[in-house]
Amino acid sequence: MAHRLHIQKVYVNDVLFLLNVNIIVIILGIDPSLVSTGWGVISISDSMVNYIDSGVIKTVPKDSLVLKLGQISLMVEKLITNFNPFHIAMEEVFINKNYSSSVTLIQARGAIMSVIGRYNIDFSEYAPNKIKKAIVGAGKAEKHQVQQMVKLLMHIKKAISKDESDALATAYIASVNQQIKII
Repeated sequence: MAHRLHIQKVYVNDVLFLLNVNIIVIILGIDPSLVSTGWGVISISDSMVNYIDSGVIKTVPKDSLVLKLGQISLMVEKLITNFNPFHIAMEEVFINKNYSSSVTLIQARGAIMSVIGRYNIDFSEYAPNKIKKAIVGAGKAEKHQVQQMVKLLMHIKKAISKDESDALATAYIASVNQQIKII
């Protein structure tokens, strides 16, 4: 997999160029949740986006909030050590009418962001409607539409959950929006 140690960053007109001949850039996308955090890993190689892996971090419903946040942190740390991402992208908080679920989502994001900060990895976040618009063409697209488009874009044959497809969509948008160019 890609090692950040072998990448030289050069910015030209606000575009990040990564200097290396046969480099593979790994991006980890995260769809945060206290119950089922989706994650997806893609690579960029020769300007091609490739699916590597995806999954869901599921917490035990009867566990305390602290235990759930600890489990999410631990699993994100394992993803970072296993895949060594150059960049991590996460879906922004969507504040809804249910205040308590918004607060727990913010807490889950905080647990994830603290791990990202400890590893000092490049990070970006995107609003759910921006992700949907970029992937499907409509900011109010349904989750199953995002799921179908992600599978098409990344040539994924196996079944993936909506949490996984949201995370992969977030990683995909980061690969485009971060203007990462491999030369």
